[in-house]
Amino acid sequence: ADGSFDFSRFDVRFWRMLEEQILALRALSVNVDLILFHPYDGGHWGFDCLGGREAARYNLSLDTAYLQYTVARLAAFRNVWWSLANEFDLIECKSTGLPDAASTDWGRLWEAEASPTWDALFQTLASEDPYGRPASIHNAKVLYNHSRPWVSHISLQGHQEWTAELVRGRYGIKPLIWDEVKYEGDIPEGWGSLTGPQAVDRFWWGWSLGVHVGHSETIMQPWVSDDEQVLWWSKGGELRGAAPLRIQWFADYVNSPDVPRFSELEAQSADETGCGCACSALVTKGEYAFFHLRPDDPPAGKRRAEPRACVLTIPGLPASARFAATALNWWQMTKELLVGEANASVTVWVGTFGVRSPRNIELRRVWS
Repeated sequence: ADGSFDFSRFDVRFWRMLEEQILALRALSVNVDLILFHPYDGGHWGFDCLGGREAARYNLSLDTAYLQYTVARLAAFRNVWWSLANEFDLIECKSTGLPDAASTDWGRLWEAEASPTWDALFQTLASEDPYGRPASIHNAKVLYNHSRPWVSHISLQGHQEWTAELVRGRYGIKPLIWDEVKYEGDIPEGWGSLTGPQAVDRFWWGWSLGVHVGHSETIMQPWVSDDEQVLWWSKGGELRGAAPLRIQWFADYVNSPDVPRFSELEAQSADETGCGCACSALVTKGEYAFFHLRPDDPPAGKRRAEPRACVLTIPGLPASARFAATALNWWQMTKELLVGEANASVTVWVGTFGVRSPRNIELRRVWS
């Protein structure tokens, strides 16, 4: 009567509607990464802090009941994944053991030394799920301990190369997803104003690091007031950006039968490949290499950096073998054969003086 929610009862109408949407997405071969908690409630409805606002005295009983009901209803859907929370470290009532999110720097990733509330919620999720659906948790400024056995994959905010190296160094080899690499759009906020080329490049760059990448869109509709905008990022609808078609071309390439399977590829840094430039690579030794080449940062006081030579080869290629080098134009969605037969290495220039950049180069063994 007072407009508040009864947290002891579930509205089955909502859950039936949610199940219908999960089935609709399954018909499209889409997995549902279901976010179970998030920090954007702001105390308005109370779902973020069912056990009270004080972290030190937080009561998990209602959260536990909510997870038990959710898993009982939805775990049987084969296209369901669990995202325990989005930007979990910003939910202050569940922040026991975490660094103070308000005082941490967005320019680095902090690591949670302890997170007893989130550990308990993860344990409930894992113990209630008889199917062992994929489960992870998404960060803002603080990393959860992804080495925990109930974490199947790492859901990471950020698109910097060092984040992949840092996370793997701390938590070992688990599938890594850049879930939030900013979005293709034109809203004022920096996280929603990527150009189409920037959004597409995130996929090739991530793949060269052995990282899966997600996409979303925040493009404003012309002649529509801000209050009436329907951004795909939050409400779905029709994708209108330049990136989706080119992301499909990327997906067609990496899933083509003549490209080694993701599990057969090894991510290598610039030092490991010896490319002599800003590069990252996925390789199958002696057979295949994919290089993502980037220009250097401009010197202080200058807008552009000089073009730089990148020396590329297939690691482990026998001395007698030959390979072909092909440029993959990620914007025009075309392939250009650069060298039909090379026996040691090829040199590719990357930079900003009339040279297309960044560049994606495929090396493939053609004969022994």
